[in-house]
Amino acid sequence: DLPGAILQLLLRCLAEHWHSLRRDSEQLAVGLDELRVDWLLGDDFWGPRIGELTYMGTMAVDVAPISWRLARAFAAGHLGRCKKQALEPFG
Repeated sequence: DLPGAILQLLLRCLAEHWHSLRRDSEQLAVGLDELRVDWLLGDDFWGPRIGELTYMGTMAVDVAPISWRLARAFAAGHLGRCKKQALEPFG
């Protein structure tokens, strides 16, 4: 069982960010048969961010494009939060 405060934080994060978590996860998985996206939640300064991507499928030839998309999404998120530069994550 989760402690009450942690459960409330998780529910708040999911209610606030669910649509963007889902959208970003689906964009990362385009063209793949299975990709696990582990999100880090609960930090009010950084907001939700990807902690780990795990390719679970069998189409190993498609792994290289994921690395590019992950790096670009990571950079876009951090640059956008730092307000230093705008960058389209999947452009």
